[in-house]
Parts: sequence; C-alpha cells; structure tokens
Amino acid sequence: MKELIPVLIAVAFLPPWAAALVPLEVPHHPGEAAEPPLEVPGGCGGSEEVKDESHGLILSGSEAGAEVLVSSSDASGTVVEFLLRGLSVEERAVGNEAFSVLSIPEGATTTEIGRPELPVMRAMIAVPGGAAVRATILEASCSTYPGFRVLPFQPPEVDGLSGDRGLLIDDELYSLDGFYPEELVEVGPPGIWRDLVVVELQANPVAFNPATGELRVYDRILVRIDYEGGTLEAETAEPKFARMYRDVISNYDLLAVEVRDPEPSGGRSTSPRTWGSTVRRAPRW
Repeated sequence: MKELIPVLIAVAFLPPWAAALVPLEVPHHPGEAAEPPLEVPGGCGGSEEVKDESHGLILSGSEAGAEVLVSSSDASGTVVEFLLRGLSVEERAVGNEAFSVLSIPEGATTTEIGRPELPVMRAMIAVPGGAAVRATILEASCSTYPGFRVLPFQPPEVDGLSGDRGLLIDDELYSLDGFYPEELVEVGPPGIWRDLVVVELQANPVAFNPATGELRVYDRILVRIDYEGGTLEAETAEPKFARMYRDVISNYDLLAVEVRDPEPSGGRSTSPRTWGSTVRRAPRW
C-alpha cells in the first residue's frame, strides 16, 4: 500500500455558513459499545434501471440528479427521503490504469484519501436541544452494476507545490471483497447554529466492491430520525438569518420559528411558524 499523506482538507469542503456551527460535546463513557450498523430493509435486486453507456449515465429517471424531501417533522422525529434520479459516469485514465468517476450534479463525495470517491447526499436537520438522535432506515431500494473500478479520492492540489506525487490508493481496501462505505446512512454530531441545534444526516446512495467491481446504487432511501429527550422551544430569527436557515435546513418550514419582519416605522411584528407535516423540498444537500 502506498503511504497516504495526511492533509488537512476539511475546511475546504465546508460551506460558508458552517463557520458559525459550534459543535456540542457528546458524552462518551469508556467501554461503551459502539452503535450497531443500521439495518437495511430488503436486499439489492438486479439492474432494473438503465445504464446508458453512450451518455455516461446510470439512470433511474430521465437525467442525472438527486432530491431530498422531508415529509414530516415534529418534536419526536423527522422523516427524510433521499431520491437519486441518475448518476453521471466519466471514464478517466490515470497512468496505465482506467478508472470510473461517479458524480451527482452539484453534489458532494466521500473524502477519505486513497479510498473510492463516491457520491453522497446530505440533509441538515434542526433537532430539539439536548436530544439524543437515532436513525432508522424505513425503506431502501437499489440495483447493482458490474464492471467498475472507481477512482480513489485524491487530496486537493496546493498552490506552490510542484512535482508528481502519483496516485494515492489504499491497496488494502481495493483488495477487499466488501462494499465501501459500509454505512448506508450516517448521523453527524449535534452542533449549534445561532438559534438552532442541528445535525447533518448523510446518505451514501452509492457503494462499491473493489474486489468484484460491483456498484450498488440506491435510488431511494427513507429514513426516520428519532429524538430522545431534549426540549423543543420556539425561536425568533431575523429575516436575514431566517433566509439562510431556509436555504440550508431541510426541515426549516416545519419548525416553530418566528421571523421578525422589518420595522420601518419603529413597530415590531412577527410571522409565526408552527410544526406541520407538509412535504418540504430541500434546496441543498
């Protein structure tokens, strides 16, 4: 295995609003067992979607793309649906080897250096303060595709550094007969973003088996995150922050957030919001 060079790259992949996100301390007790992997209902069937070689797409819809929906959110939990409409595939030669580069338009990817770079989907969810958050996969459907060798993630180039560092690849992982990443859904630690406590919910709709070259693509993942304990309080936000919340927080429209309207005459009014159950489309993930 080639030596993997440690590089601090996390900041480069954070959106601008994340600078205001303050992590909360999560208590951990020595000897405490780790959370068991989330169970995935059902299995993966054959390839029912279309693999369009001429256009470099794996399709479950008419074009490459993805969507995140929030169907319900209240003080007990939130239901989030990840939909993958299509996946872009680009073939790239690196040295004497050919690799597949997989992507979702305007989407993020895994970032473990030397390991397969695969598309991910994310939803920022506001949760009650002090609550323990647990995720359960309610439904999931996927198809499999053979004959892939996915390009490993490479550290970003740094200005002023020259020379060919070569391809960084985790040879041990690429020889394993198992799917990466192992988790279909991951829940990040809670953090405070000004008025709200939030967690990041990440779905990994594409998994790769390096030994067999098999690709597993989930076109739908339905997840419920449950809140244990904590308190849900009505918050008040200035319009400029309310706009940011709406752009980033997937369940914002179902929160009890009061938005302060502009006060041109010195008066004050608020536009109340309460918990609801309508479908909320997340503009970003």
